[in-house]
Amino acid sequence: MYLGLWMSPVQCCLKCVSKAAALLKLSRRDLAYACGLRFGSAGSSASTFNGGTTIASTMLLAHKAGIKVFATGGLGGVHRGAELSWDVSADLTELGRTPVAVVCSGCKAFLDIPKTLEYLETQGVGVLTFADGRGGGVDFPAFWSRDSGFKSPMVVRDEREAASVICEFSRGVWWCSTGQSPASARPQCLPCSQLTCLICSY
Repeated sequence: MYLGLWMSPVQCCLKCVSKAAALLKLSRRDLAYACGLRFGSAGSSASTFNGGTTIASTMLLAHKAGIKVFATGGLGGVHRGAELSWDVSADLTELGRTPVAVVCSGCKAFLDIPKTLEYLETQGVGVLTFADGRGGGVDFPAFWSRDSGFKSPMVVRDEREAASVICEFSRGVWWCSTGQSPASARPQCLPCSQLTCLICSY
């Protein structure tokens, strides 16, 4: 198992995709299964495979390795219609129990963003957004769009403020076992209205 990849294992994973070979999506629940088959007494040449970790399992592994901050793309969240499907990403529950800061570009725009923010608040997760020169209230980004229509619970105005908050969190002096989700919009983004139209068209 590798924490952090260089080019060779990345190319190996890409080859698996191109050949439709076994490439697993590994969340927290899958780690013991995958490692048991790969390295345990049940392991054999027939159970050789590769996989990539989700935010949830990356948080767990980072915490075990002493890594306090990492960056990713879009955060998982509460899916639209979750009141019927109960489809809530394990990323959110992991943020509620593992003290790692996950820098992201907000959550994916097709998710239910207000429910996601509410869930993170219930879990005690610090959610803050980098203002990037904007004044006043700042939206929590929606991955492809810097504006989601939903205000971020907390805002940091510049790199110094962001670093200060993340460092204070990483010191671990507040007896928190929860994570933190600092968000910064992608450099090139779509307008929120355009993104909403694209989502609604599917």
